[in-house]
Amino acid sequence: MNYISFFTNLSYILALPTAFILLGSAIYLSFFLGFPQICYLPKLWNLLLNGVKEQRSKTDIKSINSLYALFTAMSTSLGIGTIVGPSIAIVMGGPGALFWLVVYQLLAAVTKFTEVTFGIHFRKKLNNGSILGGPMQYLMEVKPSWAHWYSWATVFLFASWSSLQTNVLAEVLQQQGIAPWTTGLIMATLTFIMLNGGAKRIGQFNSKLVPFMFVLYTSFCMYMLSTHIYELKIALEQILNSIIAPAPTIGGFLGATVYTAISTGVYKGAYVSESGMGTAAIPHSLANVQKPTDQGILAISSVFVEILLCLISGLLILMSGVWTYGTITNVMMYAVFQQYLPSIGHIVLLFSIVMFASGTIVGNSFNGRQSFAALTQYKFLHWYYAINSVIIFMGAITEVPLVWALMDVILPFVALPNIIGLIYLAYKHKGVLKA
Repeated sequence: MNYISFFTNLSYILALPTAFILLGSAIYLSFFLGFPQICYLPKLWNLLLNGVKEQRSKTDIKSINSLYALFTAMSTSLGIGTIVGPSIAIVMGGPGALFWLVVYQLLAAVTKFTEVTFGIHFRKKLNNGSILGGPMQYLMEVKPSWAHWYSWATVFLFASWSSLQTNVLAEVLQQQGIAPWTTGLIMATLTFIMLNGGAKRIGQFNSKLVPFMFVLYTSFCMYMLSTHIYELKIALEQILNSIIAPAPTIGGFLGATVYTAISTGVYKGAYVSESGMGTAAIPHSLANVQKPTDQGILAISSVFVEILLCLISGLLILMSGVWTYGTITNVMMYAVFQQYLPSIGHIVLLFSIVMFASGTIVGNSFNGRQSFAALTQYKFLHWYYAINSVIIFMGAITEVPLVWALMDVILPFVALPNIIGLIYLAYKHKGVLKA
C-alpha cells in the first residue's frame, strides 16, 4: 500500500544521518569521560555485590528500589528487540549490520550512563511525593521547549513501541492458531491493570520476570550454538567479510552496502539498547539512591546483557539462513527454533516471546506514563491508560512493515534533541558524571 511505502522511504532517509550522529556522540562521550563503560567495571561489580546506598529519608518520596528501577528499564530493552531486532537488522543491512549493532551498544554504554546519571541528578519531586525524571527534566536545563518536545515525542514513541511488541507477539501466536485480535485484547487488558498498580507493582513484576526469561532464552540459544559449530564458524566468517565490504546478494537478500550495514546496525542498536534515546533514564530516575552515578554505573550492566542476547540471536539467524529469504518478518527466530529444536523449539520460543513481550509492553507503557505525567503533572493519567491500551490492541492487527517503519520514523525525533542536550550538559556539568 502507498502509505507503507511512504513511511518506509522516509525511514530510510532519516536513518543514515541519525545513525552517524548516534555513533559519533557515543564515541565523543567515551573519549570525553574516559571510557566509563570500561573504567567503572570494578565499581559496577561492587554495586552488584553490595548494593546501592539509598537515601536516608524516603517516606515522602515515591521512589523505588534501585534494582527494581534497573529491571524495569531492562524489561523494555531485553524484550522483543533483542530477539527480533538483530534479525531485522541483518535482513536490511546484511551480516555486517550485526557487528555494528554490537559495536554501537558497547560504545553507547557511556551514553546510557550519562542519561541515567543526569536523569536522577536533575529529577524533580512534586508536592505529593511523585518524581519527574529522565530527559524531560535534564532537557529543561538546556531549553524548556526541548523538554516539552521530548515528552510529547516519547508519548507517541512508547505507544508505538508497545504496539510493535504486540505486533510481534500476535504474528508468532498466529502460527499456533490464536487470532491476532485475541492477543491484542489480552495484552491491552494486562497492561491497563499493571499501570493502575503503579511503579512498585511494575518493578516487582519485572524483577521476577527479567532474570527468568533471560536464563531460559539464553540457555536454549547457547545449546543450539554449541551443537552447530560448523554453521557458527560460517556465520562468523560472514560477519567478518561484511564489516568493511558490501554484502553480496544471497537468495532473496538483495545485498547491502557498508553504509547500509553501519546505519542499520546502529539504528537497531539504539532501538534495542535505548542508548541515545534517553528512555532508559525514565524508570532509572525513580531509583532511591544517594549518588546518581551509582545508578548510572548500574545501568551499564544492562548493556552487556543486551549485547549477549543480540549476538546469540543474530548468530542463530545467520547460521540458519532464514535471513536470505529477504522478507521482513517477526517470525524468523520462530523458524530458527523449529529448525534446530524441532521437538520443543517452538514451545520454548513461544514461552520466551510471551514473557519478553509482556515485560516490554508493561515497561514501555510505564515509561510513556511518565512522559505524559511530565506534561500534565500526573493529571488525566486514566485517559493515557485507556488510549495506550487501544494502541496496544491496534498493534496486533496492523501490518508488520508499517509498524517497523513508523518506529524508525519516530526514533530521530526523540534521539536528536536528547543527544544534543546530553552533550551540552556533559560539557557543562562534567563533575556530576564523576563516580
